[in-house]
Amino acid sequence: MTYQNAPRAPTPEQMLAADYALSFRASPRSLHPTAGTEELRRLFGLPLPEAGRDGREVIKDLIRAAEPGLVGNTQGGFFAWVMGGSHPTGVAADWLTSVWGQNAAIFQTSPAAAIAEEVSANWILDLLDLPRASSVGFTTGATMGGFIALAAARNEVLRWAGCDFEKEGLQGAPPISVFISDDAHASNTAVLHYLGFGARNLVPITTDGQGVMDTCELAAAMSSRAGPQIVLCQAGHINSGAFDDFAEIADLADRNGAWMHVDGAFGLWSRAVPEMKRLAAGVERAHSWAVDGHKWLQIPYDSGF
Repeated sequence: MTYQNAPRAPTPEQMLAADYALSFRASPRSLHPTAGTEELRRLFGLPLPEAGRDGREVIKDLIRAAEPGLVGNTQGGFFAWVMGGSHPTGVAADWLTSVWGQNAAIFQTSPAAAIAEEVSANWILDLLDLPRASSVGFTTGATMGGFIALAAARNEVLRWAGCDFEKEGLQGAPPISVFISDDAHASNTAVLHYLGFGARNLVPITTDGQGVMDTCELAAAMSSRAGPQIVLCQAGHINSGAFDDFAEIADLADRNGAWMHVDGAFGLWSRAVPEMKRLAAGVERAHSWAVDGHKWLQIPYDSGF
């Protein structure tokens, strides 16, 4: 038996949101928020109603509350931080994602989503020229990308050491040394703590004025430590844009039986630019990488791989 839904016209709140969205991108906006914390709390903090409200009024209230607190990173002339501008084509695709409303957990709940992810994963590996056998996960950003990659690193270096993490967990597992630059992005240390690593596990390595890791110091530190090892390096320092020496670090990882992970939140995209690819030479030898899609690729927030 088949069923056919009756045609439905766009709702008033959908038309309002669509009209507003088009006008928002078409007209110049302030690069800076115009309201402070207390004003925004007042605008957003309407009393929770006892009964449902008209959807159009809800959307109007949302726009009225949000506008004074918006940052102009989708506007020309915004150069603060490393933030994406949400390309219009990506925004349009994002609308379709919400309209389709699919549960993308497994193939059976949305075959279209599963195959779209499969194809997109292959495109990413091609674009970044990374080993084509790599698996790809879609996350909210490079922080969660790093979390997943470093979880894999933790489990695998323990397996190399003869410890079954899936069975034993961290209780009784040999200590893991994590070599990380003393100027690494704070998201990396946060992720390592989420994964059960404490300060004693982390081995900070001195960096130069651009934030590049000292590979001589790294070599000495790795050779002086027994047990499982992970080395975490950067493609594109958040302040300087500098790149670690991936070829040298990969040699050290091979020599010491260590897992090499690359925080490439925005710098890894240099692999897609012929004139800049040399900056990340050797990065393909790493075991894992984390990168944002909402930076250079300009995909709407949130997007990471």
